[in-house]
Amino acid sequence: MQKLPEQFHDFKWFAERFFFIRDRAGRTIPFKMNDLQLEFYKNMTGSDDVLKGRKGGVSTLIELMMLHKCLTRQNYRGVIMAHEYRSSLDVFGIASFAYQRLPDALRIPLVTDTTNKMVFRGLNSGMEAVTAKNLEVGRGGTIDFLHCSEIAFWDDAHKVLTAIGASMGAHPLVFRETTANGAGAYWHKQWLLGKKNRSGYHPHFFPWWVENSYRVFEPEFLKDPEEFTEEGIPKWEGDDPDAAFVPTEQEELLVARAGLDVPQLRWRRRAVTKFGNTFAQEYAEDGTTCFLTSGRGVFDGEMVKERYEQLMADPQIVVEDKDLGLTVHYQIDPDRALNASYVIGADVAEGLADEDDPTLPGDYCAAAVYERRSGIQVATVHGSWEPYEFAHILNKVCQVFTTPGAGLPLLGVERNEYGHAVLNELHHHIRYPKLHRHEVFDAVRQTWNKKLGWHTNTQTRPIMIQDFVKAVNEKTAKILDPDTYAECLTFVKNKRGRPEAAPGCHDDRVMANAIAWQMVQKYQGAAVMGADLY
Repeated sequence: MQKLPEQFHDFKWFAERFFFIRDRAGRTIPFKMNDLQLEFYKNMTGSDDVLKGRKGGVSTLIELMMLHKCLTRQNYRGVIMAHEYRSSLDVFGIASFAYQRLPDALRIPLVTDTTNKMVFRGLNSGMEAVTAKNLEVGRGGTIDFLHCSEIAFWDDAHKVLTAIGASMGAHPLVFRETTANGAGAYWHKQWLLGKKNRSGYHPHFFPWWVENSYRVFEPEFLKDPEEFTEEGIPKWEGDDPDAAFVPTEQEELLVARAGLDVPQLRWRRRAVTKFGNTFAQEYAEDGTTCFLTSGRGVFDGEMVKERYEQLMADPQIVVEDKDLGLTVHYQIDPDRALNASYVIGADVAEGLADEDDPTLPGDYCAAAVYERRSGIQVATVHGSWEPYEFAHILNKVCQVFTTPGAGLPLLGVERNEYGHAVLNELHHHIRYPKLHRHEVFDAVRQTWNKKLGWHTNTQTRPIMIQDFVKAVNEKTAKILDPDTYAECLTFVKNKRGRPEAAPGCHDDRVMANAIAWQMVQKYQGAAVMGADLY
């Protein structure tokens, strides 16, 4: 292979001089990175997860990078995988289109030229498109560049990636990009782990407004009825239609969070009208609500989503202690702090591995701290710990919320499964004195007995969930943790009508809060918390 000038190895230099693409109108135009592509290109690591809206140009950029690598290196192999073969061919077509329009001097002849594969003469380099159902792709040789397109839609992403893992090169480039596809799938979990730096991939989130062209400057009566009277007369005066634009409360939140202008909000209104409930998935605005499941929600979805967005725009964080997994969201007024009285509900991880990836934890430990008189969620605890570790963490958190007037918080730990181990450590070793005791009726002796912890069963579970759902929907429970709201969004009724986390999602925060709320309800108006319970 003849040595190439140094600048030919610079992708941006090469691509913006020699590559052509189709624009949305079907025209052939020179490739030039848009705002989204440029941001991704500057921040990519080579092991990247991309959550995006539709038609932002990420796939185009990745395909052209793959083509450039194959044209400028020997023995280099790129593979495109998508959930459907037709989709793989569409993505591959981006590179094929660009190759066919290269200058003659740069268009290296092909020894293989099919609808899904190109191999370049003299280089032994090439790229091919396959379906994500093809587990044999790794047998075709080392993969140096892997583009996983719309991975959230793959049937079994973990199985596919495991199958081809041994075929990856020494320093491969791997890009996994997708629009959201509901909650609970393998890639959704990977995305959440990536945000915690635990997946091995760097997460990139691109809301729709990163694409500068998503704007509407001229309102139309049929498409923008809010800006006209019923007779079709514009509500604005003069030449500036934006001056009379009235944003909704949700739009005002977006303006505060992202600085959106009126043309962007106008475009958004049209897109919401067109896509309805799927807008959040097709044109993501944050990395949580775009994964909304199609299941029947238990909570008031619109209200919860609105509160989630408010808290994301204005986080309520007073103190964070990563060792304890503790986030304090609210500081009690100093005049009341000395006599503030707290309750803590705790949900213990079941200890089961993730169904899709056994190397990942299947559940988490969680706790919610409430000031019992006000119903304010003042703090949350969340993490992955062994039962005895969680017991000691809870004890430390209880010390944080001890006050002169009320003493230690009342601690309610779910005693199901691994909860017994937590309670054993708290009661017999730590000797924590204020553990909630659940009353159980002994049908044989016809007496009521008190057992340590909160017992979630077929009788108590529906009550605790419905009480908490009502408190959230009516805003009686003053939730300040956006992650709690995020779990509420994926807490749904299954086919049998049982409320639970959507497949692959978690409900540990929901259950911890529901336990805490039971204690808030019982003691909210009491002068003291019943000492007979602990």
